[in-house]
This record gives sequence, C-alpha cells and structure tokens, in this order.
Amino acid sequence: MRTSVLICLPVVLASNTPVSAQPQNEDVDTSQWQCKWCPGDERKVEADVEGGLGYVTNDSYKFGDYTGLNEKGAYILADADASGRYENGTYFDLDARNLGLDSRFIGIEGGKQGRAQFDISYDQLPKLNSDTARTPYTGDSVQRLPTGWVDAPTTGGMTMLSSSLRDVNLSTERRRTSVGASFFQTEALSYDLSYQHETKKGNRSAGLGFGFSQSATLAIPVDYESDVASVGVNYNAKRWQASVSYQMSMFKNNNESIRWENPFSAPANTPEGQAASEPENKMQMLAVKGAYRITDSVLLAAVLSYGELRQDQQYLPITINNNITSPPSLPRTSLDGKINTLDANLNLHAGISEKLNLQFQYNQHEQDNTTPRDTYIYVTADTPPDPGDPYPSRKNLPYSFRQQELQGEVQYRLNQQHKLSGGADYEIYDRTHQEVESTNEYRLWGLYLAQISKVGLQVRLDYADRKGDAYELVDDITPPQNTLMRKYNMADRVRNKAGLSLQYSPLPILDLGFNASLSKDDYKNSSVGLQESNESSLSLDLRYTILEPLTLRALYALTNIDSTQAGVDWQAENDDRMDVFDLGLLYKLMADKLNIGFDYTYAKSSGKITVASAGFPELTTERHSFKIYGDYNLSKRSYVNVGYLFENYDEENWAIDGLTVDSMGSVLTLGEQSPSYNIGYFTVSYRYIF
Repeated sequence: MRTSVLICLPVVLASNTPVSAQPQNEDVDTSQWQCKWCPGDERKVEADVEGGLGYVTNDSYKFGDYTGLNEKGAYILADADASGRYENGTYFDLDARNLGLDSRFIGIEGGKQGRAQFDISYDQLPKLNSDTARTPYTGDSVQRLPTGWVDAPTTGGMTMLSSSLRDVNLSTERRRTSVGASFFQTEALSYDLSYQHETKKGNRSAGLGFGFSQSATLAIPVDYESDVASVGVNYNAKRWQASVSYQMSMFKNNNESIRWENPFSAPANTPEGQAASEPENKMQMLAVKGAYRITDSVLLAAVLSYGELRQDQQYLPITINNNITSPPSLPRTSLDGKINTLDANLNLHAGISEKLNLQFQYNQHEQDNTTPRDTYIYVTADTPPDPGDPYPSRKNLPYSFRQQELQGEVQYRLNQQHKLSGGADYEIYDRTHQEVESTNEYRLWGLYLAQISKVGLQVRLDYADRKGDAYELVDDITPPQNTLMRKYNMADRVRNKAGLSLQYSPLPILDLGFNASLSKDDYKNSSVGLQESNESSLSLDLRYTILEPLTLRALYALTNIDSTQAGVDWQAENDDRMDVFDLGLLYKLMADKLNIGFDYTYAKSSGKITVASAGFPELTTERHSFKIYGDYNLSKRSYVNVGYLFENYDEENWAIDGLTVDSMGSVLTLGEQSPSYNIGYFTVSYRYIF
C-alpha cells in the first residue's frame, strides 16, 4: 500500500454510508487481479518510495493546521513503504509518511509468524490555532507586563498598551512514540507488551480574572507528558478464549500553575493572580476477557474490567496576595481524588438457523467517586471581599453514576435478497449529586435490507423514550439553579429517527446513491432549557464512466441541525447548516501510462442564533478547493507525479472579528481575528517501486 503526500490538506466531507449495490460476481472483471506474496513468488522484499518537493505560495496557520504547511516556501515530500516475507516465516512492514513535514509518521512492524511480533512507531502532529494574537505580556508560567506599565481602570486608559503589543502564535505539537511486542509460547498461549510516551508542547489562550469584573486573555504555556503501559496474557483453545491485561497511564503537567500581573488599577489591592494548571493524575485498570463457543452456532463472550483513577497533587496556596493578611485556610493539602470504575459486558450470540440469528447483550459502566467531601472557603481571583463581607465557600461534589443497559436483537433473512432486523434496548442511569437521581430509557429499532438485482435498499426506524425521577435542585450548588430549569441530558425526552439509503447501478459504468435521515428530539416537560432538537441530512452521489478512459465522480451532502431553547422570559432558535459539494474527473490516457485528474470541493457551514425578533450575526466558514494532478508511468516501476491545489477559505465570527485587544474596557483580549486565505500549493515527486 502506498500513501501519497501530494495533497495532504483537511477537507470537510459529510456523507452517510450507503448500502452496497455492486454488480454480482459474474460481472466482476478479475483479469487484472494480481497475487501478492503468492507461493513460488521469488521476490522476498518489495519497496515503494516517493520523494519530491512542494511549494506553498502564502503564509497561513489555518491552511497548515494538522499538516505543517503553514509558511510560504518549499517543503520536502518523502514517503516510503516496504514489506518483506521470507520462507522461514519472518516478515516486516515499513510505513513512512510525510517525512519532510511536521505531520510525519514512521512505523515498523515485524517478527516471525506464530512466534513473535514487534512494532515501533513515531508520529507528530501540529495543531495551529491562531497567528493573529497580540499581547503585552512576556514569559511562560510567570507572565509579566513591560517595565513602566501604566495601569488604568479600563483598557482605554492603558497608555503603553499599543506600543508594547507583540505578536504571539497559538499552537501545539504532539509527539508520540510507541513500542509493542507479542510473544507466542505455544499456539494457544501468548503475551502482549506495549508502551507509549506522548508529549504536547506549545501554548494556548486562557481567560484569567482579577477581582469580580476585570479579566485578561493570555497565551499560556502547554507542556504535557503522558505515559501508557500495558501487559497481557492470552489463551486460545478450541472452543474458548481468555485474556487478562493490566494497563497503567500517568499524566504529568510540567507547568503547575500560571502567574500573571494585573494590568488594571482596580482592584488596587490585587497586583497579580495565580491559577492552577491541569493537575497530574494516574490511572490503572485490570481487565479480564473470555469467550466460549457453546455450540457451533452459539457463542458467549464476557468482559470485566476494574479501574482506579487518582489525583493527589498538592494544592497551591489559597492566595498569593500579600495584602490579604488573614486568608482562610484550606481544609486539606490535596484533593486526594479517587474514582473506581467498573465495566462489564456479557454477550450471547445464537444462530438458530441459516435464516434466524439472535443476540443479547448486557452492559454496565460504573464510576464510584470516593473523593472526600469538604467545605472550601476560597478567595475569588486573589481579591479580598469587601469590608464586612465573609469569604465565599463551597462544597465539592464527588459525582458518581451507574449505567446499565440490556439489548436484544433479532436478524431474519427472508431470502437472498431481503433481510429484516430489529431490537429493543432498556437503560437505567443512576446518579449522585445530580438533579435527577435516576432515568430510564427504552429504545426500539427496526431495519430492512434489500439487494434486488442492481438496487440496494436500506430503511431504518428508531424510537426512544426517556423518563426520569422528580427533578430536585442540588442544595450544595451556588448560586442556586432556576427551579424550572431542566438539563437536557437528564430531562424527559422522546426521540424519533428515520433513515433511508438507496444505491442503484443500472450499468457497470454508472453508480447512483441517495441517503437521507431525520431525527427529532422532543423535551416535552422542559419549560426552561432545551425544548426541541431536529437534525436532517441528505446526500446524493454519482460515479459515471463517460468513456472508457474518462470517469466522473460527484457528491452533494446537506446537514441541518435546528433547536429551540427557552428561558424564563425569552426563547432562542438555533439553526446550523452544512453543505458539501465535490466533483472529480479522472482521465486515463496512453494505455494507462498517463492519468490526469481534476477535483473541486466546496464546503460551507453556517450558524444562526435568533432570540425573540432579534438575532446575532451569522457565523460562517466557506472553503473552495481546486486540485489538478497527473502521474506519468516512465516504466513499469517508476512514475512522475505532479499536482497543483488552489484553496480559498473565509471565516466570519462576530464574537472576535473587528475587535482589538482594548475593544472591551474591562477585558484585555488577544485581539484574534478569523482566518482567511487564498493559497496555491504545487507538488512534483518521483515514485519508484523496487
């Protein structure tokens, strides 16, 4: 398998998986099929390498997001695949992609069949969020204002602000190294080992407060490390299989906290603030899996796992404000957080006859939060309360839950062309420290599949009804919630869904597809909160071989998500829409020695929020992508590939567009703007198969 890096850009696609309606076996041309690694094949090793250059015409963080193609200039393109198979059973597979980019990956797997298997891989991925941010702050975990800073009650009075602003890019890069091995002591007994180390470094934006009304958005550092290790034992007998595995993961944050100076003159007795970063934590889990084939047509499988999550990082001081002479004390030195998890799955599959299959399944997921409860008296944003006012306090709520689900499914094949399926699910969800102690939901669904000549049809219907106990406010939540409020994940809800998929192949050169789905959620007992949510999708696709060397491909997909949300004296309508159109042409010339292709993709998403008769400006993203590519076969094993991509992208976000760092008097922002670009990307590469 070869992976090309000629075009490695994110493209938004939206489509449903159609039902296969390909021609029957007698219509399939097998004359060009090749056997790889067949008995008697003399080649022991096969390799496929590709190298070349790419050129980006402009700078853009958005264009280079996840790929690293964010700066104008040339890039090295390098891919490689290699495989080896030997008579003694040893083998290896190499996969290397994007070696010249920041989104590179390389992985090697090998071993000896039936004896041992080893693998090692490395990959990195850039996440480029914004290159339009500006800030007067410098530093990492301790951020300082420039010398001589003139504070003021509002941003408009900060006389040094405009002259001290500096550009700062918001981005992170993830790097992951993984190793693994499997050993087979006998045909039945084997062992698995794996280890993964991951780092994530860069910076991100964070809003941090001063007092009760002022705040600033800062570019704070990101420096995470995580390690995951696992070991397992597997046993496979004739009628049963079993495995036991242990996994441990640890997360480390190399920045314990962030400290920053106050650019405002108010509150006057709060010169700087401090906030905790994500705390270090660890997890360990023991899992047991087993399966037993009772008869040739009846299989029983089970999974049971127990885990423990711990977080006991020491608390920061309750305040760093030296103007607070008698701060309150913390009730303990750390959270001493502990959550025990239990997951269980029991699955019974029975083939009653060639036409009838039954399946029953029980799932349980439980989290028991045993974190100690305490009353925490705290200092709001390192600012003392007004004279005579007490310090606020709050109790932590160690939330626990148990989710149990029972599923049943029946599959019946009427004949070779028609198949019916249906099922019923029942779920019980129990919670602590939540407004609804328990909810019960039952779900019914039915599916009809048909494959008649050159037509494939799929129809599915779903119905679900969720009801909960009496809605009671949680006493320890302050400020208290509106008594009429209903949270959507616990509120009574009725859901109806329908889906249709049709695939038609009237000719070997023509395939047509149609997919549609509709979902409606009704929160009939919620007078305040989410009341209704509707989602619909539609897609049409076409593949047509106009002439033997010329193939046309087209796709259109539309998704709509509408919802209604109510307050005490207001109502909001949310309308989200996503459109995708894709058109492609492939022309094969000179007895398949020269291939020329063209692709055009259009994607647009929009979001509208209307409150009463007014509304917010529309949020939109729009992308046009034009791609032309070609490859020429110099010989049986060598190819030249060329490509050109032109992309136009525009985003409109009323929440940030047109705002500068001082547009809001009580908030010092980063002044980010929505991305927009017109960029061309040229590629040329040479590929050789050894």
